[in-house]
Amino acid sequence: MRAKKLVALGLSLATVSAMALPVSAADGQDIVVLYTNDVHCTNDDGMAYAAIAGYKAQMQQQYGNDYVTLVDNGDAIQGGILGSMSKGSWIVEIMNKAGYDMAIPGNHEFDFQMDTFLDIANNQAQYPYLSCNFVNKDGSPVLDSYKMVTYGNVDVAYVGISTPETMTKAAPAYFQNEQGEYIYGFCQGDNGQELYDQVQKTVDEAIAAGAEYVVALAHLGDDTESSPWMSTEVIANTSGIDVVLDGHSHSTVPSQTVKNEKGEDVLLSQTGTKAESIGKLTISADGKLSTELVALADVDTTSDAYNQVKSTVESIQKQYQDKANEVVATSKVELTTKDPVTGERAVRSAETNLGDLCADAYRALLDADVAFVNGGGVRADIAAGEITYGDIIAVHPFGNLACLVEVSGQQILDALEHGSAYAGESENGGFLQVSGL
Repeated sequence: MRAKKLVALGLSLATVSAMALPVSAADGQDIVVLYTNDVHCTNDDGMAYAAIAGYKAQMQQQYGNDYVTLVDNGDAIQGGILGSMSKGSWIVEIMNKAGYDMAIPGNHEFDFQMDTFLDIANNQAQYPYLSCNFVNKDGSPVLDSYKMVTYGNVDVAYVGISTPETMTKAAPAYFQNEQGEYIYGFCQGDNGQELYDQVQKTVDEAIAAGAEYVVALAHLGDDTESSPWMSTEVIANTSGIDVVLDGHSHSTVPSQTVKNEKGEDVLLSQTGTKAESIGKLTISADGKLSTELVALADVDTTSDAYNQVKSTVESIQKQYQDKANEVVATSKVELTTKDPVTGERAVRSAETNLGDLCADAYRALLDADVAFVNGGGVRADIAAGEITYGDIIAVHPFGNLACLVEVSGQQILDALEHGSAYAGESENGGFLQVSGL
């Protein structure tokens, strides 16, 4: 959910890294796992899901229906008008049609509050949501911790891992009862050890149940500010995981090898964001594991699978396009999240005209003396000219609540200092855009 980074090689058909394991794949057949992460409703109002469905169909034709699995590693249902106007339901409908087999919750799956996510997970999605560390107050998992899939004579366990940063990157109140007591958690304590222990416990359970391969579906990322819960740290403090398919940091990682606590190699991969590519994990018949990224532009758009999802997306688009295209304002200048000199994103480390305008708007709405908006919540630019309702949704896709509170001058200073904690070092979604100061 953070700044996009490029690790290793490029996007289209990325170089493959392979590892040999002693187990052979099912009945001499390769097993293929397709994966996405941080799709955030895509850049094209959901149409990338048609390409994802088309690519899954291509792989099924090549490898067989029973040997291809499609998974998502979090932050799918939020980030665009499709998610905002339906509280994620339209994205889930599209993912159902695209043939997803399982998913995990990222931090943004909770942006529409807990009841909404649980309804999605328990009722709307035709695929299971997994997370070993999203737990109730008593420590019991809210969702299934892992799912075992049998391919011929080989069992593969998929273990879900959600970022403990969810506790603060979503509204903390979403995880509390009416008395303000936390009734949900993400194993966020003990400087990382609580998460490592929970993951290890789940991996051990899966192996005891017969898993010959363990694939972690993770929303952890590789940003240092996510420490001690980065995917590399989870790998380094556990054993038994063969592959981590990651998300959260929007990094493009075709294939990386990380040592686990026993010094064994674990594959790590992540696809970037906004469906820039789809990941492909191959468990070969000879026991080798490899990951690569495939550009969706290379997908056949004439298949039935592609066109069925395309039809679903177009039907949904008709439901919101009139509202999205409604003009609500005009601007003589571009309203931007970027540095006007370098063109690089600046809203998480400096004030921008769009960030300050958002703060001005909240201040005017609530008749406040001062207003703050976190830079991480300002998600898109607006070109000069007419501004539509859809533009506003793109800037603020989270559905956050504006709150009016009485505070002291010291509390204002504390908030500014907290938001500036990473100034000059790195981006920070908590950097404050301000009005009235």
